[in-house]
Amino acid sequence: MRCQLENVLVDCLRDTLHVMLCSGSSDTVRAVERSLKQCPLYSLFKAKSPQTMEELLRQVQAWHVVIIDEQCQFCADFMGLVRQHGAWVPMIALSNSWSIRSLSVTRTQSGPGQGRDEDAGELQTEIVEEKPVAVCPAANNGALMHHVQEWAIKRKLVSRALDGLAQQAMEALFRKNPLSVDDWSSIMGVKPRRFQREFKLFTDLSPKKILALYHAYRIAFTVADEHNNREKGVIPAYIVDERSKERVMEYVLTHRSALLTTAV
Repeated sequence: MRCQLENVLVDCLRDTLHVMLCSGSSDTVRAVERSLKQCPLYSLFKAKSPQTMEELLRQVQAWHVVIIDEQCQFCADFMGLVRQHGAWVPMIALSNSWSIRSLSVTRTQSGPGQGRDEDAGELQTEIVEEKPVAVCPAANNGALMHHVQEWAIKRKLVSRALDGLAQQAMEALFRKNPLSVDDWSSIMGVKPRRFQREFKLFTDLSPKKILALYHAYRIAFTVADEHNNREKGVIPAYIVDERSKERVMEYVLTHRSALLTTAV
């Protein structure tokens, strides 16, 4: 029963996370493509020029992550097009330093520690100690895969860049993995009603549906990893007991049409 549920779950969520890779380097493209193609939940699109990127932005309504090679001659153009895009799109910048930077782009919000761009708005920057993917051996792609997975799931759950209580709640969700809204709101120290009111500013999904989709994707990624005979998931240490896992999966399978049509 468990294997059957897992197979249906992965199939239910297949190709729902749209990732765009913008780079003129064949080595970078091959490295990222090799990494992402191991997971059936990603649809990978490649842009080697701003013109191609513009076409892709028009063709696909929902983008969950855009990966931009900072060494590409069109880097500034690529980032400019993402900032001009109507919807919020998380970016991952592959730099020539020993880091991969996650850039959450929004034209209206700011916060402490953010770098300012006169025309584009604000950038929230997080530094992760890791080599750029272009020089990473295939076996050491964990940092990039971690960032792609986490940002893709977040973009699937919310339609705008988070701030305030909602941002804190999302961080707690990924850190603590609560299995119910009561547990989640208890972690935050707020009442469920206020909790739900805060999220209405950023998503059409209820906290219960956010939880269901979050766990569905985490479980689906774990299943995909197991299917590919990996020892570790791309987001490590995600553990939930089998009964709770089965309950989450049953809920998602029962409500999958509503969940997948309301989450973009």
